[in-house]
Amino acid sequence: MDLTEQLQAERNIGRKLNARLNNVEIEMDNLKEKLKEKETLLIELEKEKLQNAQIADQMQHYHAQSHHARTLQQELQNALVICQLFSNLIILISQLFSNLIILINLESYMYMFFT
Repeated sequence: MDLTEQLQAERNIGRKLNARLNNVEIEMDNLKEKLKEKETLLIELEKEKLQNAQIADQMQHYHAQSHHARTLQQELQNALVICQLFSNLIILISQLFSNLIILINLESYMYMFFT
């Protein structure tokens, strides 16, 4: 193989690596955007969880003062179930964040490897 062919082969490899790097950068940008969206969602869910906890506290207070204990107890139970559901959802979102961070770290490593 003469030098010209070798140079062309290396340029071709360089183009392929550059295209692959561009794809990785685009994917990383997409993942960063998704991460921002998930962070916003997590903040909203944390606020809702706090509000639900406050509602649960209020319901406990009303239960103590009310003559309609059965109705309020059922509403409190429903609120507690909802709080648990939000808590489970926050755990799942946290796991998604962990997975996204792993992907971003992997792509950063790939970026460093191909540059």
